[in-house]
Amino acid sequence: MIMEDLTNKTPLFSVVIPAFNEARGIGKVLDVLFKSKKDELKGMKDSRVEIIVVDDGSTDKTPEIAGRYKGVRVISHSRNFGYGRALWTGFKASKGDYIAFLDADGSYPPEFVYMLFRRIIASEADIFLGSRLMQGKGKMPLLRYLGNIMFRYIANTLFRSNLTDVTTGMRVFRKEVVYLFESLPYGLAFSPAMSCIAMKKGLIIKEVPIPYKERIGKSKLRIINDGILFLKAIIFTKFVMKV
Repeated sequence: MIMEDLTNKTPLFSVVIPAFNEARGIGKVLDVLFKSKKDELKGMKDSRVEIIVVDDGSTDKTPEIAGRYKGVRVISHSRNFGYGRALWTGFKASKGDYIAFLDADGSYPPEFVYMLFRRIIASEADIFLGSRLMQGKGKMPLLRYLGNIMFRYIANTLFRSNLTDVTTGMRVFRKEVVYLFESLPYGLAFSPAMSCIAMKKGLIIKEVPIPYKERIGKSKLRIINDGILFLKAIIFTKFVMKV
């Protein structure tokens, strides 16, 4: 982990967490974010980090739980619009020089967001991805792992790249490139489409390995239907979308 002194260099860092019926996981994710912030961002003032939870029309206690945390801003959609739309709502509301996002289900290690932040400010990269696949399958279900390998192969072939995890839901990027993502899919295909638009635009993308755990609660991923949408998003970004 990069441990440069940030005392005299304190950019504002925004963490966006989209959440739809994640009452079982959102508190655990926020607990880790707050507990690890001091150690992971040595030299930074707490006021330079903002955490935004976008409640995407939850029918459980997700917004109430998130709202109990001092320093967390909760933005609620009137209904469920989709993962990508929730992310975009958070991006528009964020004030950070850098924006990170991760899921509310505990499948991604929240403390690694700060490591990604430290990496991107110490580099020329536009985007840093937390790759679940750099160190093999880990705890990812086999079918999902094979699907991600397939999407990786297709995207890398089309865009002549060598990313290991184009669908990861943990990443950090510079605020100045956020405009590129405004027209991306509202659903779960947002993440692979974001990777593809970044490759198409020629942004500098770096990856670091992160551990992956099975999510807390029931998965919203529909393997076949969402897999088709992922594939369509990759192809659409390559051959149709203008940047």
